[in-house]
Amino acid sequence: MNHCLISLLLVALVGNSYAAPPERSFDRVLDGLVDRAGVDAKKGELRLREANSIRRIELSPNIPKSFQSILKSKVEERFLRAGVAIRDRTITKQAPERWIDLGLEYSPERMILSVSVIDVSTYGTLILRQYDSEDPIEVIDDKNLGRIVNYEYPPVLSHRVFMRWFDAPDFSSRTQGLGVSYRLVEAYRNRTRELGFEVGTHLGMGKSGIPAQSFKPPNVQLTLVHLWALSSEPWAWDRFRPFLSVEFGGRYGAEVFGFLSRLGFEGRMGTSTSVGLYVTKHQKSSTFFGSQPRQYSGYEVSLGAGLIWDSN
Repeated sequence: MNHCLISLLLVALVGNSYAAPPERSFDRVLDGLVDRAGVDAKKGELRLREANSIRRIELSPNIPKSFQSILKSKVEERFLRAGVAIRDRTITKQAPERWIDLGLEYSPERMILSVSVIDVSTYGTLILRQYDSEDPIEVIDDKNLGRIVNYEYPPVLSHRVFMRWFDAPDFSSRTQGLGVSYRLVEAYRNRTRELGFEVGTHLGMGKSGIPAQSFKPPNVQLTLVHLWALSSEPWAWDRFRPFLSVEFGGRYGAEVFGFLSRLGFEGRMGTSTSVGLYVTKHQKSSTFFGSQPRQYSGYEVSLGAGLIWDSN
């Protein structure tokens, strides 16, 4: 019995020794690096002057470019508390004496903040400092090791323009054609959710080469759309990022109206492109005119590709 208890105790101790390292917050680690730069600025080790201006900000590919403004504001605020002013030349119209170039490299295991100070008159680099999250003097909550997680990206308005090829039901037969749509969503919850609307128009051609009855122009599709990220890092622009989309709305045209629901799978690539596969359920689409109004229902399959950009 005693031998069993000792064995269980040894197993527990060994298991704890190989436990996963603690996780660290992205923002807290970055704030720690910026604080260290602020301390050096206050000591005069960065050789800054009364007139300083941030010239350039470089980010690693897995951080959104729009994070530049967040990093800039963090550095400006910390330097201001250190007694060093960062001035915007577009506002003050005063030529700076020093340029500051910032760089941020990030991976779940490590973060490095680079600060370069350049003399405006000579374009020479006066000093280059790198602040490493794995430096022994860097302490975040007394946990030096562990993954850097919980990157918090603020909500942002995001735009999409899509071109779609579709195969859809019509009153007499199926029809194929092209559609164009515009989507406006708010990306929130660290870009793992998107909520907004989509408006588009479709042109379907019948067998005789004329527009199918249910797709005669003008026709509009208007839907409410919600998307969920299927990856844990949907903001990592250097990776393929899958999304699931659900839409509800209606079709309104010259001779037809009806309700529809759509389920889609989208893949984001890079910072500005998207591809998707969509299945749409048309529910009791009806004609406006005629002594005997007709209805049809059915499923539409479509393939789409589009461009993405965020509001600044």
